[in-house]
Amino acid sequence: MEQLSDVFAHRGWDPRLHPVEQELMLRRAVRDHLHARRQDAREREQTAWRAAELAAAAARSLREEASGALLPAAEQDESVLPLTALAGTEQTREIPAVIVGRAPVAAY
Repeated sequence: MEQLSDVFAHRGWDPRLHPVEQELMLRRAVRDHLHARRQDAREREQTAWRAAELAAAAARSLREEASGALLPAAEQDESVLPLTALAGTEQTREIPAVIVGRAPVAAY
């Protein structure tokens, strides 16, 4: 709107110029306007990338803090059935047979 009002107020626009020169001025004005819009978009994109990187770093930090808070608690819990064998004994899967007294059935 501002550029159009400049044209009607003859600021930067001279109707006495040759049409080719007027077209050249118009194209330069469009080019400068698009360049300014591109610069603004680039700055907004860089700001958004910085915010996204900051959010990702914060999420990583929170994830590490949460896992650090949970892991020591899990390590402190003792199991009801320890998995380690008693010192000096051999651990096997076989159940030792205990023979006490006589057999309940007559042996032939």
